[in-house]
Amino acid sequence: MSLNCKLNRNISLLQPGDSGDSCNSRDISIGVGGISTVLVYNISDVASLKFENDNRSDDTLYVDTINSTGQFYKIDFTSASYNEEFDPNSKWTHTLTLDVNNISPLFEDILSDSVHGRYLVCFKPNGSEDYRMFGWRYGATLDYSLNIADDSGGYTIKLEDASEYPLFTVYGDNFGNDDKVYTPLFKPLWETYFCEKNGEGKNTGYAIAMYVTKVNAAGQPLDRNNKLVQWSGLKQDAYKHNSITSDGGFNIIGTYASSAQFDGRPVKVFDLEKCGAQFDNSIYIDNAKSKDVCLNSTVKGATFTIRSTDAWSIVNQPKFATIVPTNGQAGDTLVSVFHNGVGGIDEIQFQNEYTKEIVTLNLTVNLIAIQSSFTYPNGIRNIVLTPTIYGCSGFYSATVSPYCPHYRDENGYLHLTPSVTAAEQNYTVTFTHDCGTCGETKEVKIKILGDNADPSWSLLSSFCEIV
Repeated sequence: MSLNCKLNRNISLLQPGDSGDSCNSRDISIGVGGISTVLVYNISDVASLKFENDNRSDDTLYVDTINSTGQFYKIDFTSASYNEEFDPNSKWTHTLTLDVNNISPLFEDILSDSVHGRYLVCFKPNGSEDYRMFGWRYGATLDYSLNIADDSGGYTIKLEDASEYPLFTVYGDNFGNDDKVYTPLFKPLWETYFCEKNGEGKNTGYAIAMYVTKVNAAGQPLDRNNKLVQWSGLKQDAYKHNSITSDGGFNIIGTYASSAQFDGRPVKVFDLEKCGAQFDNSIYIDNAKSKDVCLNSTVKGATFTIRSTDAWSIVNQPKFATIVPTNGQAGDTLVSVFHNGVGGIDEIQFQNEYTKEIVTLNLTVNLIAIQSSFTYPNGIRNIVLTPTIYGCSGFYSATVSPYCPHYRDENGYLHLTPSVTAAEQNYTVTFTHDCGTCGETKEVKIKILGDNADPSWSLLSSFCEIV
């Protein structure tokens, strides 16, 4: 008994000998002996389903192949019943209830093997060659309880799923995977490829698969007998390109040239993601292949022009800078870069999305920031400034005008010891961070009130940065 219903119709499972439409909307109840076998998969092991004739699930309810990395479990039961309900929100609720005599070690494996407690459930009605299946795509829940009122002390197991999918039909040979023979297909293996080169040794933009492997319709590897490799233990059959010397771990059954096709699939494709064509002169920054930009406290931003023959985008962008826009179309695009108040040195790459050619903006952000200042207690007459240096070497030099004794400690703090002779005296501290052509200079003004003869004068009244 097989079903051939569409997703826009409810379905039900009729008993052998029942009359009526097998796609009607009545509930299903199969009594003792109505179901002969129940199998469950850990839903996390099931990668995909391959439907009959490569159809989508909304065109057919027949499952040709269950693509699973793990084996199924069989649940032994004494009785079973299945019920299906359909609600106005287009949801099917599938419920399979089983009575079992005991919780065996194998069943405990089922419980522990599924991390999220979700299962793909398959059961076989008596009189049917095929199975029914529910739990795709998120898995059915499993609950079990002890039948205290039952003298046998058995358990009740309930597998339930609320799904957009009705009950599927699964071909029975899915559950004899060790013996099932599949119709082989050959597909280029794009995990391993090489790039075609022109006479100058540059990429042409074409990628060529190194191997073409034998698989079934679900993409599972097949051996020389057209059986699943995961059960047979044999190597997967494959062809290799005639320039490749390694077997890649496959059972090589032949070679091919770059012009070959297998089942209508070429082994050579134009793919700039895999093999960016190495064209020259397709993108510039202000008519150059690279540009140096220096930003600091005074120069906080810069603009330049990206000239590209095709659409372009930024390959990488440092966190200490903002660039707008980050992509553009063919032609000239005005681009601006700003620092975010911190410094660093990095490359920003702009790539022609078609040719994959890259040009580089060398960005240096060089900053001196005065984080805080403090004085020692009155009478000690010591002022401390704590500059933070961003970019380049991280070292600075300092001059004080008018001169007063000063030094830099191991933390990089600047100590000043002025001798004040007037009620108000001003000092200018000039910090310089030497970074070649990208240097930074910052002045800090200090005003001191009081004089040395008066122990109550305040060493530091105020300071500000001149940027």
